[in-house]
Amino acid sequence: MTIAPDSFHSWLTQQLTRSLHNKGKEVPFVVWYDPERAWRDLLLAAKDDSFEVWAEDLHELHLRERFYKEPRMPRIIWLPKSRDQISYFKVFELKASDVKEMRLEQAISCYGLDIPSDKSDELRPQLPYLLKEGFDQPKSDLKKILGPSPPVGDLLEILAASGIPLEKLVEKDLFQIFARSVREDFGLLTPDRDDPEGWREKVVAVLLCTEATELYKDSPPGDADRIIPEGRARKNALKLLTTWRNRIDLIDSFEDLVKRADYRTSLQYWAKSLQEFPLPLSSRCAERILFKEECRRLLAIDDFETLARFLDEHKATYQEHAKSFWGLRARDDSKVRWNLLVEMATMASHLYQNSKVEQGWKTPGEAISWFTSTGWEVDHAGESLFKENLEMPSELLGVRHELRKAYLRHLDRINSAFSELISYNGLESFSLPFSGDSLGEVLKSAKDPVAVLFLDAFRYDLGCRLADMLNQGEPAKRATVSTAMAPVPSITAIGMPFALPGIASKLCVQLPEKEGAFWQVTIEGFEGDLTDAEKRRQWLRDNHPLKKHSIMSITDLLELGQEAIKPKSLGKEVFLFGSEFDINGTDGQLKISGSDDNLERYAQAARRLRAGGYSTIAIVTDHGFFHWEPEKDEIEPKPDGEILWSSRRAVCGYDLHHPSALSLRATASDLECKIPRSVNAFRTYGGLGFFHGGATLQEVIIPVVIAKWPKKAQKIRAVLKPISQIISLAQRIEVAPGAPGQTTLCKLEEKARGINEKIIGRKVMIKVIHPDTGKVIFKSESEDIEPDGETKIVELKKLDGAEAPIDSILEIRLLDSDDEELLDRSNVTLKVVLDEWF
Repeated sequence: MTIAPDSFHSWLTQQLTRSLHNKGKEVPFVVWYDPERAWRDLLLAAKDDSFEVWAEDLHELHLRERFYKEPRMPRIIWLPKSRDQISYFKVFELKASDVKEMRLEQAISCYGLDIPSDKSDELRPQLPYLLKEGFDQPKSDLKKILGPSPPVGDLLEILAASGIPLEKLVEKDLFQIFARSVREDFGLLTPDRDDPEGWREKVVAVLLCTEATELYKDSPPGDADRIIPEGRARKNALKLLTTWRNRIDLIDSFEDLVKRADYRTSLQYWAKSLQEFPLPLSSRCAERILFKEECRRLLAIDDFETLARFLDEHKATYQEHAKSFWGLRARDDSKVRWNLLVEMATMASHLYQNSKVEQGWKTPGEAISWFTSTGWEVDHAGESLFKENLEMPSELLGVRHELRKAYLRHLDRINSAFSELISYNGLESFSLPFSGDSLGEVLKSAKDPVAVLFLDAFRYDLGCRLADMLNQGEPAKRATVSTAMAPVPSITAIGMPFALPGIASKLCVQLPEKEGAFWQVTIEGFEGDLTDAEKRRQWLRDNHPLKKHSIMSITDLLELGQEAIKPKSLGKEVFLFGSEFDINGTDGQLKISGSDDNLERYAQAARRLRAGGYSTIAIVTDHGFFHWEPEKDEIEPKPDGEILWSSRRAVCGYDLHHPSALSLRATASDLECKIPRSVNAFRTYGGLGFFHGGATLQEVIIPVVIAKWPKKAQKIRAVLKPISQIISLAQRIEVAPGAPGQTTLCKLEEKARGINEKIIGRKVMIKVIHPDTGKVIFKSESEDIEPDGETKIVELKKLDGAEAPIDSILEIRLLDSDDEELLDRSNVTLKVVLDEWF
């Protein structure tokens, strides 16, 4: 029998062919899930010479074995199960060109015919037989076989096609049927051919008001004429709204139309009257009003304890709104910044829960235990309060100010208690190693290549955060943090020698007894002062089997090509140095900009070292720091006596006297060291704001981060979800985890049992290239792709000055963020005018 060009057979064959080739795989295949067993005969009937169909009802283990043994060729693999029921065959799904799971009703709708919603249940059992009957026939004949069906097409596509007249979307002789379905099936307004944009706005206004009524039934908005009555039509309309909100290809149209439709409703006035608002809304103006009203309520609270309790009690609500469309998926300039309220609620919770923690400390060890288990999280949260944030709405500035004051009180309070404990017990009661002691043990026991990062001013919370970054996307914990102590005074000149591997107990610290003298740190058998960075590098060369390029800066490493980062080139042991935190802290940038960028640099360095074959990475530091702008009464006079060296946070010499400062011994020296208690400072040289040298928890309790990966780890692959056009200057693209590489049967069995620890995550980015010029038109931020993780939505940003005419064919490239390895690519058509072309 002749196959009609517009038959369901032709459409299905076209879909299969497109799926087989939409990822550009060398030997593509499609996994087709069919729990209702409705597709088997149709897939077999659609088979042609270009691909085969496996449609036997085999157990997954037998199917897996067959797939592993059979020669590779284009094929459709039918499975009579739902996607979430698959286990043994799941690993192969990751390598598929496409994965399908759709009901016949969905397919018929995509084909261009619609089954009336009131007849869907009646027709569903008959559809496999009806489709077989009209499989090869023209669409008009199949339409008759399925019975009268209003050709609604995709109402969502019609609503989202802003700017396109309805006549171009719905055939003239079918318009009345379409209009009736819109009214009866969805309860929406009759389409207006004379004012399609006005009709779209009115429809969205009805959807927004109906959703608000459904979510807040006890206090619905007053837009009675914009609320669909309860029943089937409301259910269909709300499903339409939810689908539109989540369709990645229609997000921009949703965002723009909602903003316009909001002006047709009274939702902003309704939202202002709500006292409780646990559920997020699709209306941006309502979300914005709810946010502003919540900020107003917070500002009215005049004591910290009440504010902290209120924020903590409402944190779950803020999180729900932060995960909603306007909190998460909208364009940056349209977002409602619920995430900032989440951050402030988290900060308030930390401060409130630890408001009296120091009252239970009896020894320095108990204070250190608190600090290294949970106390560092307060410092992490505190950083965000002082970091410059251009996204901070004016409504939150007052709340942030209150939290800043509370954090500074916390910092002073806990360190006043810590100073008191030190005054009675001394530093020796810490019973902690220096970071170099811990590093020495790592290097002594290592059999495989090791990379060491010496980071200046790497506070304990930064170490924990970097460890979290290295563990992100990993199937097992790779990085751990142990605790070390900095020498006193906690400055780089002394701290860095004590970070060198295995020599802390052999070091001698001294100050020449002359004016203007500086510290000297020496070790027997080495001619040189280890306070000098170059002398420390020379000591490493003398005592470790290093190659020419075994010592470098973090910047030097990041500028190398990935092929040069190998133990064969750099040596079995490689030592890297980074001083960004100390430099940025001294010039004030660290407090303003925060630590995120520097942490990402260090994480990228670690990932590149790991990819190059360094399966163990150790990260050590010299000292920590804290930020403080002292009041006049917090600046104390210098001690009396023979002062040989002084700073804001420590004064060293002999026969020193001070009424309140801590009296300690400089590490590995007979020098006396006076340190102001808590966060106070001496009246001497040095800048204010970025402090180290003293003995607060933030200065002397430092991290040692050790990360270990399997020797033969594989990065997870990543793939682009199909996209054919760029229709927005902030286009969203989906990126999914794929298979890590070639897979043996043994590895497949491990995967089926969940044993997958050798597969590691990666960071990816997208560049959109003009193939004729090679210039980058769009680029994205980095995104983490995790083994067995979820599909991620990546937003493109147009580069300044980028030019390309509309309808240009561009190439999307999915790249590894660290070394720009090409992971996937596809061609797209540019369907949006770039700014420069207006």
